[in-house]
Amino acid sequence: SPTEAPTDLPTTTSPTASPTSSPTSPTSSPTTASPPEAPTPSPTTAPTFSSYDAVSSIVSFSDMDIAAFTDPAFNASFRTEFISNLADAAGVQTSAVAIGSISAGSVRVASTLIFDSLTTAPGSAAIFEETLSNAATSGGVFASSATLASLYGTISITDVTVNNMVRTAAPTTSFDTAAPTKASAPTFSPTTSSPTNSPTTNSPTTNSPTTN
Repeated sequence: SPTEAPTDLPTTTSPTASPTSSPTSPTSSPTTASPPEAPTPSPTTAPTFSSYDAVSSIVSFSDMDIAAFTDPAFNASFRTEFISNLADAAGVQTSAVAIGSISAGSVRVASTLIFDSLTTAPGSAAIFEETLSNAATSGGVFASSATLASLYGTISITDVTVNNMVRTAAPTTSFDTAAPTKASAPTFSPTTSSPTNSPTTNSPTTNSPTTN
């Protein structure tokens, strides 16, 4: 019998590969940290820590001989008693009283009392200034001392002055006055996902028919 002509092989066109999806774009813009607020400017003037009043005066002893102060023991005991009496009358610590000088005429003792606003009541310096300046009350300043009041004659107080001073010295603790450094804003690079690889499509294979 005649051999049948083989059927023509089918032609198959390979499909065109396409990516499964478009590249993923960043979902949002990168965020950057906001810089901190500007630091508070430093004060232009020195801060005030406290104030004090210095009450100065000259106390004269009419019957005292300046030569007595050549004796170290007398010099020390007189100074101690003088300071103690002034401090008691003023209501301050003995450490707040200082003798500036002792001079002849008969004996004139220049001294200063410190009324610190941190440790004394307001107006204390003015009250004590009035006490020293008033002849009727100034004698009572040394009334508690039998030695000063009875052995050295008339006690007179002159040249009473008050000076107000303001402390502006910084405390012993140090402060960092340097302005804080602003943190730089961090930068972020957006991440982009790589596109999915194209699928591979195998071409179909067609077997040729066999003839007997």
